[in-house]
Amino acid sequence: MTHTTIEEETDYSLGFPVVIRNSPRRETEEGRTVFDVSLSRYQHAALVELVRLSRPWTGSNVAFVRKWMRESMDRFGGRADVSNPAVCKWEQKGDALTGMVKGTEYLLRVHVAHELRKSDIIDAATFRRLVVEAMDFEGDGERKAIKLDGRDLVGAESGVDSLAGHSGAAVSHSSD
Repeated sequence: MTHTTIEEETDYSLGFPVVIRNSPRRETEEGRTVFDVSLSRYQHAALVELVRLSRPWTGSNVAFVRKWMRESMDRFGGRADVSNPAVCKWEQKGDALTGMVKGTEYLLRVHVAHELRKSDIIDAATFRRLVVEAMDFEGDGERKAIKLDGRDLVGAESGVDSLAGHSGAAVSHSSD
């Protein structure tokens, strides 16, 4: 099996663009070259970056977060005291900004950080830092892709819990 690294590529498997530098790739037995990272590490890194993001969330960001948290639209909306139709409206925005009130989005970002902490994905110091950083986003900021380093996404479970060859929105919630 051949392993390579691509300097930079944009991946859309989470439902929104993520630029991955030093993207690890491997060749499958069938001869295809695939993205070779741990799906759970990839999702966790993307979630941390979504909390820290300097612009408001898009509908695709909201859909990814809600699905990762395995919550219905009612439950997810309830976290910020909004209705199911409001969550549906946000998600239907797709790649456009949701237009949600900044305070509502802040509550949801903090909730994501709390879920990451509760699952031992981040430590207490990182949680505190994320809660502060979550406040610091602009109302109509530029829609840039999240950027991650592929070297941080490779784990012991790579190949088992791997994004290799995955297509479609990659959403699973495991705390490996």
